[in-house]
Amino acid sequence: MKALTSQELYQRAISYHGTEHYDYTNTDFSSLKTDTSVYCNYCEKEFPVNLGRHLSTKKPSGCPSCKFKKLSKLYMMSEEDFKEDCRKVHNGYYLYPEGITIYKGNKESIFYICPEHGLREQNAGKHKSGQGCALCEGSYKRSLEDIHDYMNKHKEMFSDIELLSTEYINHNTLMQWRCLIPNCGYEWAASWGKVKGTGGRKGRRCPECAGLLNDTKAEKHKDKWVHIPAMVYVLECLDEDNTLFYKIGYTQRTVDVRYYDKRVKFTYKVLKEYKSNKYECVRFEKRLLRAHTDNIKKYKPVHKFHGHTECYTELLPWEVIDDLAEKIMPSWKQ
Repeated sequence: MKALTSQELYQRAISYHGTEHYDYTNTDFSSLKTDTSVYCNYCEKEFPVNLGRHLSTKKPSGCPSCKFKKLSKLYMMSEEDFKEDCRKVHNGYYLYPEGITIYKGNKESIFYICPEHGLREQNAGKHKSGQGCALCEGSYKRSLEDIHDYMNKHKEMFSDIELLSTEYINHNTLMQWRCLIPNCGYEWAASWGKVKGTGGRKGRRCPECAGLLNDTKAEKHKDKWVHIPAMVYVLECLDEDNTLFYKIGYTQRTVDVRYYDKRVKFTYKVLKEYKSNKYECVRFEKRLLRAHTDNIKKYKPVHKFHGHTECYTELLPWEVIDDLAEKIMPSWKQ
């Protein structure tokens, strides 16, 4: 088969990609096997590309930056859906006039009308997740009644839980909840921000019900595991860069033996050990990690180690942790 000339390869590039998107002034068209570069007029930068892939008849490759931009536009929600989600999240408090609130993606800024302070600007993603007018912190503050009103307006979404707390401080403060699913009735602590959810989607729900779904293995080996000593531990750690973080884990050995590993580069202090049997410890650890993941920001250690995904920037209150231990580990204090 006769090899294509440089002019023929150039014409193929034009027929595939047009003349507006790419500039081929510095592109080498000597062969389809050539690794060359193409200038993107939209991104205003060159990117490396194999000429054969760029001119592929099945799936021609192009600028990687523009590819991601096209994908983000393809899957980005419509402006009306964005406004509707914001109205649900903020309980209709803010206004989103046509021509003023223009949605271009979660990373871009949007304008909206605050009844108290007028035109405001904010990151679209943060606004949709529940953040509102910063100037309203002193003049407008949600109350416990607002939470109950919101739950009543969305009864279907909150039909499986009941709010027990008699005080609301802010979006991230822990509140007490009870599961209304038959034969459960479990009580746990979680912030309104985690329970509420965003965009019409459910937030976090009962950790006991969620834990039961993951207890298959524990139940299968229960007869054997109840005779194996084990413990769940909580550590205060200092990373190599002097960052303080906390580690939750489970072991059948001692903590010192568990962390006798060259990959562990941090120092630690044992804050508490919950000793019981393997069956109870496995179930307790799962629920304790779930409770922290729901309400606490995870910490990424400088160096990875076995268990590095179970680290957090802070801990839940000890009364919350102890209460969870007493419910899941009947033999803990015996």
